[in-house]
Amino acid sequence: CPEEITINIAIQSVGVTLGNCFGAVGTGLIIQYFNWQLSFYLSGLLMFVVGLLWLLMVDPVPDKEWPKNELSCLKCCKISARMTDNEKKMIKNSRPPAQESPRLRDMPVKSILTDPQLYIISFIWFAMSYVMYNATNNSPTYLKRVHGLPIQRITFLFGVISISCLVVNVIIAILGKAD
Repeated sequence: CPEEITINIAIQSVGVTLGNCFGAVGTGLIIQYFNWQLSFYLSGLLMFVVGLLWLLMVDPVPDKEWPKNELSCLKCCKISARMTDNEKKMIKNSRPPAQESPRLRDMPVKSILTDPQLYIISFIWFAMSYVMYNATNNSPTYLKRVHGLPIQRITFLFGVISISCLVVNVIIAILGKAD
């Protein structure tokens, strides 16, 4: 369903922006009160936990029946274990049959490449990524060395930039849903 895809993309985009916002503020505080190495250890630990949760909870084939000899704790963690049969049927029926899967030569490459929306969205994402990259990689050093700003002000600035990117993401999601 296109509406669900749009909502999922918007949630993912907002999640990335919020991650940048909280990550910048949290990293600044960790560096100020502890040390810069701890920020890497904590983010690595967080990503390990998220990856483990993903492996435990997400099932690539939710309509698959689990064999009886599977570990019971693995089965109970899967999201598909809590889905109704109707939800599993809906997922299975929404997939295209194997013989009707699109082939690469059937893709409308010319119409995709001549669509101006592709270039507008690509430019917006590039601009947002460039701003976030410069804000998180170049600005802290510049603001500290040249202007002597304390870390609290630098992380506040990152928060403002991230919240503005969040607003743009929400607007894009609303406009995408309106189509």
